[in-house]
Amino acid sequence: MDPALWLLPPAGAFIGWITNVIAIRMLFYPRQPVRIPLTPFRLQGVLPKRQAELAASIGRTVARDLVSVPDLLGRLELDALKAQLAATVGVHVERRVEQGLSRWLPGRWRASVAAYMKDLVVREAGGVLDGVVEEFGRRAGERLDVERLVTDKVMQLPLDELENLILRLAGKELRAVIMLGGVFGFLIGLLQMLAMAVLGAGH
Repeated sequence: MDPALWLLPPAGAFIGWITNVIAIRMLFYPRQPVRIPLTPFRLQGVLPKRQAELAASIGRTVARDLVSVPDLLGRLELDALKAQLAATVGVHVERRVEQGLSRWLPGRWRASVAAYMKDLVVREAGGVLDGVVEEFGRRAGERLDVERLVTDKVMQLPLDELENLILRLAGKELRAVIMLGGVFGFLIGLLQMLAMAVLGAGH
């Protein structure tokens, strides 16, 4: 066997590895379009070139499949918040009534009137807050555009931050792609070496 054939597997591994390195780098670079000499073509990284499309796609996916306005309102636990607000208002009214009646009624009567007013306010506040919460949910559904909010946030990210974010999220996978390029390149080089050795032996 020609000793030069032994160079095919490591050469294939290097070619596969460097090709994937370049391909991944070209996701992010060049930032600005660069004209290829002697051609009408311009070269630009996928991310800088298609940031707007990526932002719109992320916003659409988040709004459709991940987070909706009803989901957000559900997370707020509006019923518990309503009860807490009613209780807080009731305590405040009780305190003010008790302070306001301090000159006119004995302490026991004053406490009874204040407690009655507190219970009345809590009951009435529950009904009022039902309407407030319903109106809040309706207006939030009309005005809170999750898709636009996410899209704008992604568009406002500087490219360096967006690159770092993607690398944090998919760094392991991208490194695995690079390594697989080397592995596949090595295997292809090995097959070429074996094929050329067999063909050479047959002559």
